[in-house]
Amino acid sequence: MIQAMRIAIHGLADAKLRLDVAANNLANVNTDGFKASRVTSGESSPYGVTQHISQIDTPAFQYTDEEGNLIESSNTDMVQEVVNMLIAEHSFKFNTAAVKTSDILLGTLLDIKI
Repeated sequence: MIQAMRIAIHGLADAKLRLDVAANNLANVNTDGFKASRVTSGESSPYGVTQHISQIDTPAFQYTDEEGNLIESSNTDMVQEVVNMLIAEHSFKFNTAAVKTSDILLGTLLDIKI
């Protein structure tokens, strides 16, 4: 039960990082030259999650300013960021439920033991 709680807590940390990165990307959607980031998660033993943040190098819309300079806009995809935020929201819900369930089971086990 402690292991299940530990796994869920790592899941909560992963969801938080994903939400932070999506929020940063959305905050910079109108910043010229901004490159969006993505979080890649993997399994880590025992019971953990490895996280890696990488920049997305896809080209963005380019335009010319009043002085004739070529400017590249942000490559943030707002739809993808909203989807990432929804995924993080569901991850928060599921991992919170797992922590609560582990807590209840641990409390029940302690009540039986006493």
